[in-house]
Amino acid sequence: TAWPALVRHVVRTVRSRNLFQPGQHLVVAISGGPDSVALLSILHQLRSPWKLTLTAIHCNYGLRGTESEEDQRFVEALCHSLAVPLHVRRAHIQTDRRTASLQAEARDIRYRLMQEIRTMSGADRIAVGHTADDQAETVLLWMLRGAG
Repeated sequence: TAWPALVRHVVRTVRSRNLFQPGQHLVVAISGGPDSVALLSILHQLRSPWKLTLTAIHCNYGLRGTESEEDQRFVEALCHSLAVPLHVRRAHIQTDRRTASLQAEARDIRYRLMQEIRTMSGADRIAVGHTADDQAETVLLWMLRGAG
């Protein structure tokens, strides 16, 4: 298949690390930021040839007021345009904590919600995109957790 270089690189990574298989169902976390949008875009390109089923989840913490709402609307429009089912969850976290603690709580909530959607939808894996700034690893780190 004549895929762009980034997609070919991701395909090599997925195959070499056995991250997921053709025919599987993936829950994709999407914040609306460039990393998760790139992840969803790449998986969407693989969806038909690999017979993937994609389900997206967006967590809206409401911490940034109208920006949080704009992110949600963007994600809703993107998923609609790609014909990817989307689950939006509003999550409330305490904002009086230190930044690191706030981020950790948000991450814990997000991962619990992703696991809930994975179980509810019968998905095989959860996919999350991160930048090097987030994980001090590669530009696009795939964190996929298996079922069970």
